[in-house]
Amino acid sequence: MIHIKTEVEVSKDERIAGPNYLRVRESKFSVTKPKVDGVIAETAREFVISRSAVAGIVHCPSESKILMLRQFRYPVYHETKDAHLSWIYETVAGLIDDGDTAMDTFVREVKEETGIEVLEKDSLMHTSYYVSPGFVNEKHFIFSADVLECKEPDMDAGLDSEGEAIAAQWLTYKEINDLIKGVTDDQGNLHKIVDGKTLMALMYLGFD
Repeated sequence: MIHIKTEVEVSKDERIAGPNYLRVRESKFSVTKPKVDGVIAETAREFVISRSAVAGIVHCPSESKILMLRQFRYPVYHETKDAHLSWIYETVAGLIDDGDTAMDTFVREVKEETGIEVLEKDSLMHTSYYVSPGFVNEKHFIFSADVLECKEPDMDAGLDSEGEAIAAQWLTYKEINDLIKGVTDDQGNLHKIVDGKTLMALMYLGFD
């Protein structure tokens, strides 16, 4: 473990854009370099201010199944121009509202996105991490929750007000392992989990 003694001096910190969900800021600052005593590195950064979020796996041990979502993600479509690949496999996830805890958010999001209820006493937070600290302050909190049976998910879940397009289904452990590695269906379409928070959550349940 390395302890770094440093000083930071901020000369500018201002908002430079005002979109609906994210805030882009520019900061100018100097920071002492640990390897060159007394030398100051002056630089500037543009970065995104975002609410933090939760992500979590709903797990039914009695039936050896995991509740998995497919959700349409427009940025993926913008990148790939492929509608199939844009319906990515994900765990339940959502942004933390002001005044809510990460646990409150996880329990609420499971209900909103799948129609299934989980209890706080059956839910566990495993870890938290910064998503991409080079340009955004967003942090993810990873949960899992056990349920006694695989109740049928609500296929019309998700909030219309937020334009969510979500389909939920229970998958077996084998199906999950296949999706981690990648599998092609009869029509030649690739099915693979490519979402970071989902892979992180599955790792904590022992999938690799």
